Amino acid sequence: MQRRPVKRLRCVCGSDGGEYDLAKAVKAHEAIAAIDKSKLCTAGEITAIPYPGIGKAPSMPGGDLQFVGRRDLESLVEAAKETKTLLVVGPCGIGKSCLLRALACGWIHDAAGTNSRIVCLWDLAIAIAKQDLAGCVKNALRFTFCKEAELLDEIDRLGSMQDIAKFFRDQVAAAGDEFYFVVDQWEMLDALGEEMPVPVPAKELPVTVLGLSRGVGMTQEYLQLRYSPCELLLLEDGFYGEELTAFRDKLSVLGLLCSRFPKRSMLVEHYTGRHPFSLAVLDSSCRSYALGKLVARELPSSWLHRRGPERKLSPEEVVACLEDEEDWLAAIETFLSSGEMARISFSLEYALAMRKPLRRACQTIEDMAKFDSSFIVGDEEEGPEFVTEHIALVYADVFRTAEKANVFSGSCHTGSGMDFSTLH
Repeated sequence: MQRRPVKRLRCVCGSDGGEYDLAKAVKAHEAIAAIDKSKLCTAGEITAIPYPGIGKAPSMPGGDLQFVGRRDLESLVEAAKETKTLLVVGPCGIGKSCLLRALACGWIHDAAGTNSRIVCLWDLAIAIAKQDLAGCVKNALRFTFCKEAELLDEIDRLGSMQDIAKFFRDQVAAAGDEFYFVVDQWEMLDALGEEMPVPVPAKELPVTVLGLSRGVGMTQEYLQLRYSPCELLLLEDGFYGEELTAFRDKLSVLGLLCSRFPKRSMLVEHYTGRHPFSLAVLDSSCRSYALGKLVARELPSSWLHRRGPERKLSPEEVVACLEDEEDWLAAIETFLSSGEMARISFSLEYALAMRKPLRRACQTIEDMAKFDSSFIVGDEEEGPEFVTEHIALVYADVFRTAEKANVFSGSCHTGSGMDFSTLH
């Protein structure tokens, strides 16, 4: 079938209101077909995977990404096929979205030339905020059928979730299509209740992979009961072993930085641990500070505000810019003041403001985990822990400030302040 000429469409999900064309979707499909899938399942191997969607990609993890291979990826795919539903659950920034991207690309790679259809829904938070869930699903279908002109015209005419559900049923009945769903931020839909008219999961759809950020009450028993039968994958360790080494040495400047300045390893561990999101933000902050330093040194001040192609520094250039302790601490300050880190405390402050007054102050990690488990790992038996020492102190500071501001209606302790000793 001939490729459809580029058609301008309204950008619905994850967009700033601009326009896009289908050519990018076709190009992404071609790039996915060329992926060496075995590398996705090899620990420590780095694979470039495109954004398997249409329009602007979500800010986390962004568009095209470098995926650090996992040994258990293939077994997860097979487990999902057997149980129909795979739940990928974990704290924010632990790598759920990246894993779902890899699963989706692996399925799209295998589906070429078959009647298997992979439908990927990303950035549901924006779709729901705009009250345009149907637009989000239609964009997912446009990516799935980006090379089939007749179906694209039919998708353009779909006006509601009921129309979309009928489209799926018709495709299953008439064309024998077998749909596989990959849905990130599933908790956004789950919170709206079971009556939300979405075609996931449905009995006629064979396999669904759902990504959920860990929330209050999301115990292993609850999830398995809520979605039974399902295969549950709890992401709690972040990068480990070969994965951590591969990221630090191949994708970031942190490996070279710590090998050249071993004393800085403790500070890197404090701020990032094995948390993929924190590692990526610190790496980006080091690169950003180094680039700013070089630009300020090399260009006249009148050029600083001129726009041009972004200059990319090698890890050696970045580390050379951070040799002085003052520059290294300035890079850390860039990390601490970044929008990504600021959103952690802002989100917690907002949650406290929306739920005040609380009956009791949060004195321990257990108390804080019950209030907000967004960055918590561990279970009831092992006890909760924060993903990094730095985020633990951010939470402690926010709760301490809230206590001083009388957010809590009752007093549950005596003494001069909250007991945060367990956070250190």
